[in-house]
Amino acid sequence: MDFFEVTLISSILTVFPILLYFIYLIYNYDFNKVANELILDLCLITSFYLTYKVESANISYFLIFIPLLIAYIKKRNISILVIFALTISCLNIYLIIAELLFYILYLTIKDKKIFIFCFLVINFIMAGLIIINLHSITNTIIIKIIVESIIGISLIIFLIKLFDQINKLINIYINLNEIKKESKIQESLFKITHEIKNPIAVCKGYLDMYNIDNIEHSRKYVPIIKNEIERTLVILQDFLSLKKVSIEKEELDLALLLDETIDEMSLYKNKRIEYIKNYEDEIYVLGDYNRLKQVLINIFKNSLEAIKDEGMIIAEIIKKRDIIIKIKDNGEGISPETLKKIKEPFFTTKKNGTGLGVPLSIEIIEAHGWTINYDSVLGSGTIVSIVIPENEKSKINF
Repeated sequence: MDFFEVTLISSILTVFPILLYFIYLIYNYDFNKVANELILDLCLITSFYLTYKVESANISYFLIFIPLLIAYIKKRNISILVIFALTISCLNIYLIIAELLFYILYLTIKDKKIFIFCFLVINFIMAGLIIINLHSITNTIIIKIIVESIIGISLIIFLIKLFDQINKLINIYINLNEIKKESKIQESLFKITHEIKNPIAVCKGYLDMYNIDNIEHSRKYVPIIKNEIERTLVILQDFLSLKKVSIEKEELDLALLLDETIDEMSLYKNKRIEYIKNYEDEIYVLGDYNRLKQVLINIFKNSLEAIKDEGMIIAEIIKKRDIIIKIKDNGEGISPETLKKIKEPFFTTKKNGTGLGVPLSIEIIEAHGWTINYDSVLGSGTIVSIVIPENEKSKINF
């Protein structure tokens, strides 16, 4: 290969792994700092290694320390140490001296622009010494040094500018996320204010009409006021529970938990509901008994409310690699539009609903490390599935 081909290949091998890091950042929306730093280390080390392999075989040295400069600028000590170790293994005294000088610069010069300038000067001098030591001074060699220097400086400026722009974009994205979070908080506060305003208004209305000397008023208005206050407390409690769910796992029997929940639900006599149990006795898992009972009661209540006068609710436990709890009903079902919004806080189609039951249930299940899914066809009923991963099973009967 001639000089220009070697320089082109070296430039591509130097820049390509770093560009992969930029692509990773653009498509990674979590912006996990630890993961990003590890990816950057991997890309910088790969860039140095690939560049050295080509340059050491073709006597082209100026580009080799571009990844090291990026490592110093980004303060990636892991990359610095690994690159230094790779340099020592090469047994090239010029490269080792150059890296020691770079490290001294890193410790003594705090200004970024001055550091980059000094780095480039040392890199230029050392690259020139290496080439001159290996070859006699000719016009071709001088041109080679100048061209490589120009390409190297251009690449460094390009990468530094790119890093700055990417960092700006990341900061903008993070700020937008913070604004969205604040907007969601304001929206939630607005909704909770709206939700508790109605029962309080009802209480005020009845209190304005209430005559303490009228026994009929006491019999009629006090239960209504009490119910409205209780509904307000339920709304506030569910709202406060969102995002703050804490669980205490212990060994529990799923079958017993379902039996108790169904026994409680069967006390609702306003509808003719047939409960069908399709599971074995003594199915042990690790979970929070009270929290899971809260979830199941919410699911069964939703099923009850979806059934008009009479119907059927099936509780099933499927034992495979994972355990799946399924609650099926033959109620009215849920429309696709409603199903899309069912997990949103405060969204409800019920007259007196809070819209917090499903989101709270999801929080509890996810806090266990489980998953919950809602499947429904309008007019054909609903299926709620809770999937318990294999590692959450108790060792008693598995």
